[in-house]
Amino acid sequence: MPSPTASAASRPRRADIQGLRALAVLLVIGDHVAHRPSGGFIGVDVFFVVSGFLITGMLLREHERTGRISVRAFIGARLRRIAPPALTVLAATVGLSWLLLSQGRAAGVTLDAGWAALGGANLYQILLGADYFAQSATVSPLLHFWSLSVEEQFYLVWPWLLIGLVTLAARRGGGRSRGARSVMQGGIAAVVAASFAWALIDSTAHPVPAYYSPFTRAWELAAGGMLAIAAPAFANLGRLSRAVLLAGGLVGILGSAVLITSNLPWPAPWAVIPVVATAAVLASGIGGPAPGAVLLANARRSSSATSPTACTSGTCRRWSSRSACSRRARCWPPRWRS
Repeated sequence: MPSPTASAASRPRRADIQGLRALAVLLVIGDHVAHRPSGGFIGVDVFFVVSGFLITGMLLREHERTGRISVRAFIGARLRRIAPPALTVLAATVGLSWLLLSQGRAAGVTLDAGWAALGGANLYQILLGADYFAQSATVSPLLHFWSLSVEEQFYLVWPWLLIGLVTLAARRGGGRSRGARSVMQGGIAAVVAASFAWALIDSTAHPVPAYYSPFTRAWELAAGGMLAIAAPAFANLGRLSRAVLLAGGLVGILGSAVLITSNLPWPAPWAVIPVVATAAVLASGIGGPAPGAVLLANARRSSSATSPTACTSGTCRRWSSRSACSRRARCWPPRWRS
């Protein structure tokens, strides 16, 4: 019998999450293309929370089905999903660089691509001391791969952490009970606290490494993981509570995008706002859709939904969210110059 943790988070594909991803994509693209809204870069923070939520829920469901978590299967699935579009973009970018740029610049782009292909684009930017927000004429066209590298590094560590917490819970006799969830929540809460404390210090003392570091970003992904484990607490919320969470979360995300600027210390403490807001949107749909979720999901079943306009809108949102990885890979910073 599956535990409430898994069952509460194991609904069919949530269209509201697809819409949330699409919103994050649009914010990041707006930031790259037009620098509008001023805080469009928070779309990355939204992605981190969503990724932590989905990945943790997926691993928990695997454990409920099989009694184990297969790291090999998990990493293999991630590679099959991420590698094809990412490697395609890297190869195309390198090829175009050698055709369009000077030899020195093309060699630099090739080096960037090598780091990105190995999942270390963020670490390379730290080594270079490259300010993400600097208006540089020589910014790498592959700079945006840093966030994908953070997620890849998260994928390498997170399953092992969950395995350790599940094992600890079993040895303490927690099994599939509330005690097991408490053990897991405690372990992940420690990750959130430690990472946030690190980010709080580094965002001011060392802003460039803090922006790219997996250690200062782990709390955002872990926050999504905490929500996945706490899913039973939200499974039976009333319609009003769901509506409040959804509305508050969307206001928090959009307000952050409009009001936050690159002059603020990032990712701590200010990323707390989009992180909590994203978690609120995710929580609003656990156990059932929130009233008003059609704003994200565009999945309302009505006669009007069969119109060409409605179908096109829904298709675009689903496509933009499912191809989020590809879009993030293709979205070149507008400051790239030859």
